[in-house]
Amino acid sequence: MSLSTHPLTPRFGLEVLGVDLASVDEATFVALRALWQTEPLLLLRRQCLDEAELVALSRRFGELHVLRRDYVHPPRHPEVLYVSNLRTEAGTRLGTLGSSELGWHTDQSYQPRPATGAVFQAVEVPEGTGATEWCNTVLAYAALPDTVRAAIASRRGVSRYNAYERETGLDEARKAALRAQHPPVAHPLVLTHPVSGERGLYLDISTTYAVEGMDDVEARALLASLAEVMTRPEHVYTHHWRPGDVMLWDNARLCHRRDPIDLHAPRLAKRTTIYMDPARFPVPAA
Repeated sequence: MSLSTHPLTPRFGLEVLGVDLASVDEATFVALRALWQTEPLLLLRRQCLDEAELVALSRRFGELHVLRRDYVHPPRHPEVLYVSNLRTEAGTRLGTLGSSELGWHTDQSYQPRPATGAVFQAVEVPEGTGATEWCNTVLAYAALPDTVRAAIASRRGVSRYNAYERETGLDEARKAALRAQHPPVAHPLVLTHPVSGERGLYLDISTTYAVEGMDDVEARALLASLAEVMTRPEHVYTHHWRPGDVMLWDNARLCHRRDPIDLHAPRLAKRTTIYMDPARFPVPAA
């Protein structure tokens, strides 16, 4: 079965047409998964999923990650993360990462076993703000000189979790506890797709601060040069959200960032995070 698609850019990204994610039969799901294996960024517009349907769809791709944060309102389904600047009537934050800008990053690169699949559903989005950009790390790897590809073939980048540093609701004691809970981890700078054999960079521009076996000056120069190639315009897609947009992306082959949100405009999105099948998708740790 083949799905009808439209390119988001000349080089990567596809809009999938004619699929209702709330009622995906097995043949359509298999075709969608195969498309995601080939293309790391998939957009489906005008979708209407309740949380149970979002969780059920996501679980068909793999095990779901559950992120517990005690300073936001818990969702009805623990597998769902609210991304929102809204608050409950009691004043509790509904979600996290509501309005601030986010620099280039790769989700969960600071985890020993990162969950690399993301299904992101836009429910209420302010018009004209909060655009999200993805850069394609497979295209970036292909653009590297042969000498650089050889130099990083067996190298591992070292990352440390630092998202809590931007959270205004946390005091310094809580931040210190989070630093202690998240020691540095190392992952290969290059990942190979288990099906296609294509290679791509695996680099979190925000959290990767060192390279095993390199001194700090050499490592910083290498990481900066890789980030420059990753974020060249020809490797980037910019998305302006509409209500009902659902984006599937693969953190093993993409890095992303977000513009700030209008502080006075409501925003609500729902997201699941998936441990993708290492026999079908590239993953930094199987």
